[in-house]
Amino acid sequence: MKKVCYNKYSNYYSFLFSLKLIFMILIMICCSDAILFASGNLHDGGSKRTIEFSYNILVNNVSANSKHLEIWLPVPKTTEHQEVSNLNISCDYPYTFKKEPKYNNLILAIKSNEGISGDLSVAMDFLVTRKSYRVTDKLVTSNVEGNNENLENYLAPDRFVPVDGIVAEEAQKILNKDMASLEKAKVLYDHVVSNMSYDKSGEGWGKGDAVYACNVKKGNCTDFHSLFIGMARASGIPSRFVIGFPIPDKKKQGEIYGYHCWAEFYINGLGWVPIDASEACKYAEKRDMFFGGLDANRVQFTIGRDIQIEDNSNIMPLNYFIYPYVRIDGETYSDVKYHFRFKDLS
Repeated sequence: MKKVCYNKYSNYYSFLFSLKLIFMILIMICCSDAILFASGNLHDGGSKRTIEFSYNILVNNVSANSKHLEIWLPVPKTTEHQEVSNLNISCDYPYTFKKEPKYNNLILAIKSNEGISGDLSVAMDFLVTRKSYRVTDKLVTSNVEGNNENLENYLAPDRFVPVDGIVAEEAQKILNKDMASLEKAKVLYDHVVSNMSYDKSGEGWGKGDAVYACNVKKGNCTDFHSLFIGMARASGIPSRFVIGFPIPDKKKQGEIYGYHCWAEFYINGLGWVPIDASEACKYAEKRDMFFGGLDANRVQFTIGRDIQIEDNSNIMPLNYFIYPYVRIDGETYSDVKYHFRFKDLS
């Protein structure tokens, strides 16, 4: 008969192993959202681009009788994923920088009461280094933008992004109450990408109207992400709108002809998680990448909707803030041209 030997410490080590196993299971249960994301083997993308960016505006045909000029421009700032430097403003009029309080956006405010007739120009130039990234599988314990007060802003409705009615009903059709928040976000993302088409024909697109997007199921990046944000908020997931400019990935320099936007949603243990549903719709091979990750081919300018650019004024909140807003003698002035250029210094 084979003799069985017992180590006097075997029971002790078995007990420690059992405790360790129980502890690991508890962590997985408590952090289910983050663990779910970690299982996707996500990691930092690593690539980056350094861009020389020029934002130019021309206010045309200002009457010699005009008394008061006001111009507001969005200003990019350094974030976790981009570094802005060498900011230079070329302007013949007094200007100041201010922070918009709700979303902490940076604004260039130009105001003058003299010498404002004719054509008026403003140029903003800067360098920006933008990194591609995917949300890491490393759990985080805090997020400076994730306090309760700020998160409440990202659960509330915007003018064109309700969190009830048809938008909430659309979310309820495709979600299971037992899903973790991250799983819900993935289902909503897949639903938007699969059911909407990138189509700027007809009328109504481009406002970021979630009800329009839900009904018509087409539009541009604003419409895609407004529908996602509305459904996510209606499902209890804090979400926010982010807007900036695309940087062509196969060019070293040239014109930029319009804005690009994306969305982020907040998950405890992960922080803000990005999506780009409209790019995923256009480039099916990048669908997985654009859930939880972004490339370096963009520059972020502002966050949020219904932006109040001036405190205690009669200016209606801006639907989103990426292009200049101009007033002359207290009235909105629309004879404004703007163009944007980039040069890749990478």
